[in-house]
Amino acid sequence: MADCLEAWQQCLSLNDQSLSQKDFDKFWVTVYQRFDSGSNQEKKQAGRKCNFEGSLKKSIYDFERPELVELKQFLKQLSAAKNSF
Repeated sequence: MADCLEAWQQCLSLNDQSLSQKDFDKFWVTVYQRFDSGSNQEKKQAGRKCNFEGSLKKSIYDFERPELVELKQFLKQLSAAKNSF
């Protein structure tokens, strides 16, 4: 369902309305968490089970992707620097 939001955004622009890219991205994640990754039972408790924290517990995100190696290294360095103070 989240991927269908592109068509919704195009519809908004045809009607002289807009949504910033930042807001669109947030909305996409919310829709993905609730409708694309939640079971029917979880959707009934979406506030608790289909939020960001619940999504992390279900491991719906692939944090082992090669594209994230550089980001993870940076965050580790940042954490080490913070802990050295």
